[in-house]
Amino acid sequence: MNNQERLEKIGQIVSQKRVLILTHNNPDPDAIAAGWALKYLIRKKWKGAAELAYGGLIARAENRTLVRLLDIDIKPLDSVDLREFDVFALVDTQPRAGNNNLPPHLRASIVIDHHGPHKSALGAGHADIRLRYGSSATILTEYLLQAGVPIPKRMATALYLGIKTATQNRGRHATEGDYNAAIALYPKVQLKTLSQIEYPDLARDYFVDFDRGLHDARLYGKVIFCDLGYLPNTDMV
Repeated sequence: MNNQERLEKIGQIVSQKRVLILTHNNPDPDAIAAGWALKYLIRKKWKGAAELAYGGLIARAENRTLVRLLDIDIKPLDSVDLREFDVFALVDTQPRAGNNNLPPHLRASIVIDHHGPHKSALGAGHADIRLRYGSSATILTEYLLQAGVPIPKRMATALYLGIKTATQNRGRHATEGDYNAAIALYPKVQLKTLSQIEYPDLARDYFVDFDRGLHDARLYGKVIFCDLGYLPNTDMV
């Protein structure tokens, strides 16, 4: 199935429906950007109603800055009334993968991911799982390009960052598709904003915790062990 056929399939599923797009819990830039792009695609191409949500927390300073600076409308799942939606989509995660909060009695009609496939994903009306891709943001970039809809600068910045972080600056699991998507996005990337996201302001507590971690570290052979004590933010680990 090529990208045009995939778009037609998604269009059939979302037509005149209310869609909830759900990322994996504690979403990273790849999940946030890909989910945001799918929401934009549904609204722009099919004039559909779509919302983006996540389980857990957006805790890392970089991810919070991403959402804030690019003004990404993404909601905590517990603030959403699931009864208001007809279609559920999973992005950068899959049914029963254990890392999303889609209730088991609800069926995901759309699944877009680049991780190993779960059998439960095969029952979706549209399951686009590309193991040879390094990021879900790449898949959504291809969708937007195929659909011919304009990619706003803010969204290009988010998608580019999603590809960059998921592939560790295109050095891990990156394929030709990831490189091509990054090249297509780059002219629209807001470089100053990208830098602000990658190097956000950090609270004083961050450095206090980091200092404690360094001073309490113990080396055992090839293993470093450290008791960090209580941390209000698990991402600090």
